[in-house]
Amino acid sequence: NYNGYAADITRTYTVGDNPFKGLISELDKLTLSLASRLKPGVDYADIHLAAHEGIADVLVQAGLVNMSAEDCLAQGITRTFFPHGIGHFLGLQVHDVGGLVMDDRGTPKPAPDDHPFLRCTRTVEARQVFTIEPGLYFIESLLADLKSSESSKYINWDVVDTYRPYGGIRIEDNIIVHRDNNENMTRAAERLAG
Repeated sequence: NYNGYAADITRTYTVGDNPFKGLISELDKLTLSLASRLKPGVDYADIHLAAHEGIADVLVQAGLVNMSAEDCLAQGITRTFFPHGIGHFLGLQVHDVGGLVMDDRGTPKPAPDDHPFLRCTRTVEARQVFTIEPGLYFIESLLADLKSSESSKYINWDVVDTYRPYGGIRIEDNIIVHRDNNENMTRAAERLAG
């Protein structure tokens, strides 16, 4: 909280040298890539879809799935591992209001049916503040649903079992959108802290 404004920052860490460290590194890179897409005129939902594309790439690279990233997306497998929206408005409230409207008059613009957890469907404007928070999770109930689905045959369950004890990853940054660039307040604070 700063002058009445909220922040929402998440970091996942691991101790020692283990395979989970590589997944954290990939999610960190994805967070930075997605944050760089925040520009005036961009549809925030497009950033969410790009997050799913990035998660699909990570699933393929980590050997969690035995299929292409495109097929992983088409079958909705990324939603098992990334079951939330890419972020939200940040302001006086941690999950600030106005994310699901298309204009200042409050005309509703709901989340798409296939991504119901998306908290923002607006077109990005300068002077707005967002979180960017991709995640990769190993949630027992969602994995059980996937295991009982037709897509189960494309999952490398031995690799899933390797990562299952870690629970998941979220890397969350707070971004101010300016006219010509954006400002990652989280990374700036990390640099200042040394």
